[in-house]
Amino acid sequence: MFSQFVKLKSLLSLLGILIIVTIAFSPTLFNGFSKNDDPGHLLENPTLRALTPENIRAIFQNIINTTYNPLTILSFALEYRFFGYNPFVYHLNNLLLHLGVVSLIFFFFQRMGLSLLAASIGALIFGIHPMHVESVAWVTERKDVLYAFFYMLALLAYWNYVKLGKRSYYWGSLVCCFLSVLAKPMALSLPLILLLCDWWMGRKWTRAVFLEKIFFVTIVVTIASVTYIYNARVPWQTVSEAMMLWVWCLIFYIRKFFVPDQFITFYQFPQPLSWTNASFALSGIAGVALIFLLLYFRRNKLFIFAMLFYFLSIFFLLRFDDVENINPVSDRFMYLPSVGFCALLGAGFAWLLSHKTVRHLRKCLIVGFIVMALFLAVKTFVQCRNWRDGAILWSAVIERSPNLAMAYIQRGAAYHEKGDLVSAKADYLKAIELKNDPYAHNNLATIYKETGHFEEAESEYTIAIKIKPDFWGAYFDRGNLYREAGKLVLAIADYTKVLELLPGYAEAYAHRGTAYLLNQEDDLAFQDFNYAIRFDPRAVNAVNNRAVIYAKRGHFEKSIDDFSLSIFLDPENASVYFNRGLAYSQNRQYDRAIVDFDKALEIDPNYQQAYQHKMEIIRR
Repeated sequence: MFSQFVKLKSLLSLLGILIIVTIAFSPTLFNGFSKNDDPGHLLENPTLRALTPENIRAIFQNIINTTYNPLTILSFALEYRFFGYNPFVYHLNNLLLHLGVVSLIFFFFQRMGLSLLAASIGALIFGIHPMHVESVAWVTERKDVLYAFFYMLALLAYWNYVKLGKRSYYWGSLVCCFLSVLAKPMALSLPLILLLCDWWMGRKWTRAVFLEKIFFVTIVVTIASVTYIYNARVPWQTVSEAMMLWVWCLIFYIRKFFVPDQFITFYQFPQPLSWTNASFALSGIAGVALIFLLLYFRRNKLFIFAMLFYFLSIFFLLRFDDVENINPVSDRFMYLPSVGFCALLGAGFAWLLSHKTVRHLRKCLIVGFIVMALFLAVKTFVQCRNWRDGAILWSAVIERSPNLAMAYIQRGAAYHEKGDLVSAKADYLKAIELKNDPYAHNNLATIYKETGHFEEAESEYTIAIKIKPDFWGAYFDRGNLYREAGKLVLAIADYTKVLELLPGYAEAYAHRGTAYLLNQEDDLAFQDFNYAIRFDPRAVNAVNNRAVIYAKRGHFEKSIDDFSLSIFLDPENASVYFNRGLAYSQNRQYDRAIVDFDKALEIDPNYQQAYQHKMEIIRR
């Protein structure tokens, strides 16, 4: 009876934590997609548009933005299959995974021997810490919450294996390890953390204990090396500078976790790179202080566990070189490494609340903890809302790094999306002034195109391609420009170049097919529309245009089927109802034709062609 009461109390505590975390992160559910990496991983990724064996194979073979994370991409493919590009679904799943990670951490703390109060406080701090907003609010960072979910499952299964001696838990842990590293290569640290858990549980590091980790090491090194080798760099800094940067990174994450002040999407090393710089000097002093703390608290097992959990899980991401346009540190990298600190804070608060010598301060401690939790939750809530507005996010980066061209490009894209073309153009021009960046030229060209300046747009696209010859996005955008201007041969050439650089890109097939169709090359157009639909069954333009070709060839049933699919994918498109109405009319299904013409007029009351064809049928 008592054990059931304890379990109920534990579950109620977890439920309360999850409710608070959900409220803190709730603004993410109303956010859209971000210009930061969401296009490459999700919105413009051709491999996730259809769950075909060919695409699934490509997902597990491709590296996107120098990172190998096929399980994350596969999760996007499943969402796209059932919900298309509905941002609510992607954000909801990120939040649900975060809640799952919080739950697993809560149970992990209890397995470690922490009291219910300590486990609850630690899990709550992890759940609402604003440093974790980037991992949850940014759809592409599904990598973090997904890998952390399987990582914590692997730790819990391994813990059960050690305590209960059942081999099934060992193999379960190994499977979770495999899934974790497929979600993100940061799972490379898992074998080291398993050894840390062995130490915590009092196991001696015998030969057998190390042999248990061979399969784990083989899995994570084999898979994670795909990413780490791809990103390998030789630092150009001196040994002294490399160590200085490494220490700064080490201290940066600790300071940000315990002093959560400002969080931005892109950090840079302080300038100049010198120990005389106050930022580096203070980091060096903090590093020395950290060594003294480790020596002083060397008998405090939880303190050592927390510090080692942090160090071992983030060690592979501590930078020792300063490379342009590459984040030396990121809030998201601290998502899982903060677990040890959360355990330490949870145990610390619980100890203070129960210790006899400070019992008279109990109310003050409770109030202090509530204030701290409220501060973290509110800061997280606000930060989640900021992710809805890229201009706010990147203005904070520009304030910190006013000469970073990439920040102006990103803020310009945010202004552009909001329709503020004047501010967007100013930011793109500033980026070009700071660095002759192809993305700035490409985005500037899009503004010229939207404002009717064809020659200026063509010139900027061409400059972008000259700077970056493999810039498929610039070829695609210039192809659209040529197609809309009636320069169909040039458009077809650009779309063909896109498909050379990005095979399987459904939109390129669909747009080239449209250019072929306009150029009276129906056979080539039909072939391209088939390819587009093969690679993306939701390619509505390809479906609609293929239906037009079917109708031209007299295949009215196939044409009607395609128009019906097009309506399913885009139910508010009046022209598709009109076109299906024509197909029905040509197939002598006049009643259905009238229904479609009426629907077209309902969507667009000024659709004269729909009205005329409807009246013509009635006159007959």
